[in-house]
Amino acid sequence: MSTKPKNLDRRIQRTRQSLRDALISLIKEKGFDAITIQDLTDKANLNRATFYLHYRDKYDLLEQSIHEVIEEMSAKITPSANYERPADPSEPPPGLVAFFEHVAENAEFFRTMMGSKGIPGFGTRMIHALKGAFQQALDNVKKQGHQLQVPEEIILSYTTSAYLGVIYWWLENDLPYTPKFMASQLALISSGRRRSETKDKH
Repeated sequence: MSTKPKNLDRRIQRTRQSLRDALISLIKEKGFDAITIQDLTDKANLNRATFYLHYRDKYDLLEQSIHEVIEEMSAKITPSANYERPADPSEPPPGLVAFFEHVAENAEFFRTMMGSKGIPGFGTRMIHALKGAFQQALDNVKKQGHQLQVPEEIILSYTTSAYLGVIYWWLENDLPYTPKFMASQLALISSGRRRSETKDKH
């Protein structure tokens, strides 16, 4: 069986990752508006023809990079990731760990995009993606017959803001804790809040 397709896929992935890394590095150096295609190809050690095999222009590179990173992030925050506990109650939900691992693996990307030289509107796209994922989680809870004690829009706003704030703090402080620790702390906050709500009813 030929291995050419797999090798080709890996080469495409490496090329795209090199260009994404170059984009982030250059945004930090000079801001997106000042970046040229030549800057990108020089930084990635590629030629212009290779760039145009993958992207129409720098805006296409930016858009696809943001879309891919955010889509993968959203996929980690699923109903099962947030509401299904692992067999060992001391362990955080694996999907939540995977979410923080994704942020850590793309730390420079998120840090740059959310920073002073980042892209306007990136934060809004993060909020939209997180809110959409949490909406799915709430829908799943309601399908199981649970009654929400707080208006849905308040829950979504609170949860989204909390996650975004924690991500921003974690990145700005150079990831002082592991993804698993971060996941366990958010799970602990969530379970602690639920326990407190239960006690208040008795």
